[in-house]
Amino acid sequence: MKRMIVLLVVCSLNAAAQSPQVFAVGLQRPIRLLFTPQGSLLVSEGGNATPNTGRVSILDSGGNRRSLLEGLPSGAAHFTTPFGPTSMALDGSTLYLLLGEGDVMAGTPPNYGINPRGPSSPIFSSVLKVRFSQEIDLIPNGFTLTPDDHWRLFDGFDVELKNQAGDRANVHVLTKFRPLVRDPFGIEAVRRSDPYGAVLSPAGKSLYVVDAGSETVVKVDTETGHSQLVVRFPSYVRRLADGSTLRVDNVPSGICWSGEELLVSFLSGAPYPPGEASIRSVNRATGEVTPFISGLTAAIDVLCSKGPSGGRYYTLEWTQDFSRAAVPSGRLRVYDGSGSRTLASQLTLPTGMAQDPVSGDIFIARYFGGQILRVRVE
Repeated sequence: MKRMIVLLVVCSLNAAAQSPQVFAVGLQRPIRLLFTPQGSLLVSEGGNATPNTGRVSILDSGGNRRSLLEGLPSGAAHFTTPFGPTSMALDGSTLYLLLGEGDVMAGTPPNYGINPRGPSSPIFSSVLKVRFSQEIDLIPNGFTLTPDDHWRLFDGFDVELKNQAGDRANVHVLTKFRPLVRDPFGIEAVRRSDPYGAVLSPAGKSLYVVDAGSETVVKVDTETGHSQLVVRFPSYVRRLADGSTLRVDNVPSGICWSGEELLVSFLSGAPYPPGEASIRSVNRATGEVTPFISGLTAAIDVLCSKGPSGGRYYTLEWTQDFSRAAVPSGRLRVYDGSGSRTLASQLTLPTGMAQDPVSGDIFIARYFGGQILRVRVE
């Protein structure tokens, strides 16, 4: 199966891409998406220019928004502003929420470094476990964390929240990653921890986390919070036009469950040369990494699904031309037993996707436009 998928990149079907429909507007820097079993769409958002205005919203079938969690950590990150909550996973009425690196670093690459003022929140680079008193779809009003709550969570205490309707939410830091360590690859002085993608094991006992900053996949026990490395991706050599070489990061960005293995998408390092990004398969027991889909550019997310003839895999590319990033060139593609094809192109810097479990349609977050797009899948 792995070899067949790689070959499909070459044997693509040239079906015409469609224009996505706007499903929802007015989001505050949407990052990642997740469907509930009841069909609502959860959206993680970076917030606005004020620190710690990250949030998780619920969109109903008509695209109407209400807040689920507000006051989440966010800050003016050196690459995406603002930045805080990233991926989510849901097990019944328990939500696992990843918090990215936020504003641990400051400045614009290559002139950036450790934020001299300190991060806006002490709980960046962590995973929150939020247990709600009832199913998320039935909760009419949101909950709000305060800056004091951030510190209480950092100090090892749980925070009990109550909304206007009397519903309750228990917030617990499941695990904390070190926000900064010495760079083992020698590319930069320090390496950040930026939890960016997550998927639950089928039994819900483990959360597999892709860390785009530390270049790892980590397994987290959903009860104890104990974390263990699955695989660390070493830097690779990029050959430049003048014949010289440069060591660059892989930047793992998305993850999904495919049979007994994990599929991981790789953004690759800036300036994201065409065809350099990929999807790779990771053996969760041994950490063995094998090629799965090649020839992509700036792959920001991957989605595992089922088609009429077996596995179906969707890839979301952030841009096809980073030198003109403002020009829409992001792309959604699908790979299955019948070939591969582009479902939507000319997307403006998309950041995440989710599939409607009923219709099969793909929903895409548009960070800078504050929109959620819908792409029909036939």
